[in-house]
Order: sequence, then structure tokens, then C-alpha cells
Amino acid sequence: MFKLQTLLRQAMLALLLCGASLAAHADVIPGSYRVTINSNVAGASFLDMNFNSFGGAAEAIATISNLQGAFGAVDSFEGNVGFMPGGVFTISNQGTNFLTHSITAGGMLSFDVVFSGAFLTEIGDFTSIFSAALLGDDYAAVGNAEGDVIFSIAQISDTAAAAVGFETFGNAEVSVNAVPEPSELLLMLTGLALMGAMVRRRQR
Repeated sequence: MFKLQTLLRQAMLALLLCGASLAAHADVIPGSYRVTINSNVAGASFLDMNFNSFGGAAEAIATISNLQGAFGAVDSFEGNVGFMPGGVFTISNQGTNFLTHSITAGGMLSFDVVFSGAFLTEIGDFTSIFSAALLGDDYAAVGNAEGDVIFSIAQISDTAAAAVGFETFGNAEVSVNAVPEPSELLLMLTGLALMGAMVRRRQR
């Protein structure tokens, strides 16, 4: 049953890859995104994350971290999924890839996702789709059929930079986490170093 539902969702995502445009929320400098989904949906039992592409797309990797809310254990996964310390995991767009977490419905679920990989530098007219969807006990979507949150990851082209777009449905939200500019980061690190030096000097 789970395989059938997964195949159906992937077929819908394939249609999105063919014709959908998520350029309304395009970000040409892929950053860190905070995804929040209200799981107060009747029958919600799992949060499923898929990352897929048509053949030929350059590799893109979604790194998911900072899970907050009533997440349970990993229920199942398939394909290029990697697990790292601290509850961080990665999903690649190469092949059929998904990870499903059990959840306790009724509250807010949130996580951070960052997209990296060769799509940033390899030229090609390909798009990948990353989605997060609430599923019921039968692994059928209980929110939006294609996903409560859908990211479109566009490979760099001859005329434009690589881009990340997103679309949300229902009670889902996406916000872009602030990433300091290099000059701001250097200034911040310099300030921290000076503070550390002052503290050490006082302790002598």
C-alpha cells in the first residue's frame, strides 16, 4: 500500500516538474529555509519528505535539521538518504528518495532545510522537486495531494542563476532564515575574538 501511495505522489510531482512554475517565491541565492506545518489535521500520522527529479538533473541535496514538534521515530526511508549526528539527515534528488517520520498530530511541526550540490554550478534545463506532506495511517495524503510544502530547485541555465522556489498549502509556512553577508560575518567573528581577548585579559 505504501509503495502504491508513494508512486502516486511521485507521479503527481512529475506532472509538477513538467508544467508547474513556483517562481512566485523564487530565491536565486539558495539559503536556509524554515518550514512549519500545522499537523492539526484529522488522521495525520506521518510527515513524508520526497526529493525527486527527472533523469539528467544535476545532483541536489536537501539537508534537514532542527526538527521541532511531535516527531516520532523514522518510519521508513528509501534511496539516497543519509543520517548524521544530532538528528540531521540528507536526501538526494538522484533516484527515488523519501523519508517518512511518524508524528503525533495536533501541533506545529517545523524543520530547517538547505539545498546544495552540483545544480548550483552545472548548466542544464532541469528542475527537481522536494516536498513535505502529511500522511494518514494508510500513507495517503491528508493535506494537499502533492505536498503541504513544495520546493522547486532549478538548475543553473545559460541565461539565469540556479534558483529555489516554494509553494505552501493550507496551514504550512516557509520563511527564509537570515544568512549573514560575508562582510557581516567577518565583523561578527572579529567582535567575538576581541570580546574573548578582553575576558582572558581580565582573568589574568
